[in-house]
Amino acid sequence: MVYNTTINNNNENNKLDESNKSVYKGLNPYFITGYVDGEGSFSVRLRKSGESRWGYKILPVFSIGGQINPYNRELLEKVKEFFGGIGWISTSGNMYIYRNKKFLSKNSINSGLVSGARYYSSVSNIPAILSSDKNPSNSNFNPDWVIGFTDGEGSFIVTISKNSKYSKTGWIITPSFQLGLHKKDISILENLKQFFGVGILNIRPNNDMCFYSVTKNKDLLNVIIPHFDKYPLLSKKNADFLLFKSVVELCSKK
Repeated sequence: MVYNTTINNNNENNKLDESNKSVYKGLNPYFITGYVDGEGSFSVRLRKSGESRWGYKILPVFSIGGQINPYNRELLEKVKEFFGGIGWISTSGNMYIYRNKKFLSKNSINSGLVSGARYYSSVSNIPAILSSDKNPSNSNFNPDWVIGFTDGEGSFIVTISKNSKYSKTGWIITPSFQLGLHKKDISILENLKQFFGVGILNIRPNNDMCFYSVTKNKDLLNVIIPHFDKYPLLSKKNADFLLFKSVVELCSKK
């Protein structure tokens, strides 16, 4: 059984603290790039149009989404603000979607809305997310990119399974930090493994997916949790992390 952590939005202890809120005043371009690498999409739509001699109008659209909750709504508002207020936020099913049809327009580029961030596929964008502000011991990845990418693709999971052989209670609790991608983007996960210096990579050939996972309690306590304490997640996933952190600390105390 896998129990994903949840949050009660009325709990004052789970609200963003002041240090986290200060980040919202101006999202870091590396965070934006990481978040887009995780959740963003670029599409080109063709629509019939009498205004075009070809009979069709080409509409490039940049979009990024998050599940409906106050945290993700606030984050997408800041993404919109990052791009100069261009675009709009709508709902689709259980998702908030920020869309921008003017993202690649001349005016958008001239007004500096891209702020140095580059939006390509994860693999081709690796040089753009390198920085001198990196984990000093292990990697070239910018920590803000890692936060943005984790906000988009990361999971904090607690697995509870029956096991009377190795547990006095008959149950084993296994917390794990995990990110999964298509195998074509395995180089991203290899770099994340190097960034954190812990964890394992696993490829599932049946669905062409690869995963980076950290499950050892000491690695979660000494590496993963300190990183996300220092660089807080900006979506609702930060609340998931706080509950996950509590579980790991309880497990470390047996």
